[in-house]
Amino acid sequence: MSNPVPDAIIYIDPDQPMNLQNQIRQKLVDGILNGSFAPGVKLPSSRTLAQQLDVARNTVVAAYQQLIADGYLVSRQRSGIRGLRDGSSDLSGISG
Repeated sequence: MSNPVPDAIIYIDPDQPMNLQNQIRQKLVDGILNGSFAPGVKLPSSRTLAQQLDVARNTVVAAYQQLIADGYLVSRQRSGIRGLRDGSSDLSGISG
């Protein structure tokens, strides 16, 4: 894989004890809760974000799927993945 591109929406630390999938999930939740990702804004495709972060696409897919299940993101067919207005779910139980 290539080096992360400079316009990645989040950055992760491969040396951190938390696994990559959970880092991605936590960074996206943080962005939703602090307003960095406005409600309804389209997020990068799993392929694009994986390339930007230099991780396997399955890692991003798994993170996106969990965030959809937790109510942070919504996936619409042919429309991509978008952040939701209400980021009230709690991911404090995420562990590496």
